Amino acid sequence: STFMMRRRHAFSALGYVFFETLLTAAAFLAAVWIRSEIRTGVQPNFSAASHLRLLPVVVVLWVPLLWLWGLHRAQRTDRLALEIWKIVKIVVGGMFVLAVAAFLLHQLDLSRALLGIFAALDFVLLSLSRLLSVSIVRHQRKRGYDRLYALVVGTGKVARRHVQEVR
Repeated sequence: STFMMRRRHAFSALGYVFFETLLTAAAFLAAVWIRSEIRTGVQPNFSAASHLRLLPVVVVLWVPLLWLWGLHRAQRTDRLALEIWKIVKIVVGGMFVLAVAAFLLHQLDLSRALLGIFAALDFVLLSLSRLLSVSIVRHQRKRGYDRLYALVVGTGKVARRHVQEVR
């Protein structure tokens, strides 16, 4: 009934946040790898190991950001531009908080190129994830997979109250 539907939505929201956190971690790892392959005169002694220590910080910072800006919520009425705007806020806000956290953790050799690569990859992966999610949900709705049917037997008070709960 209503409790089961709320529980299903909560699990779905947690699944979205978990998956998008994994995408963010993958974007960070890919950014570290890409930055370690690029040799620049500005920071020729780039240390991937010291930057990988920030991965748990990234994960801990991104989970509340993903939840706060509601990327996990159902996007039935949200336009794609609004979804992209949420992603922009998450990435920009996350970069700011990550820079502050790196300063507080005395990670002063943080590569700006790494941050730029990470921001771009995170934006692309979260946007692709959202596009895929929207297209799957729309396809499921067209086929009627989002509808639940219930048969209520009886016409008494209990039956009417049950119909009101289900709606």
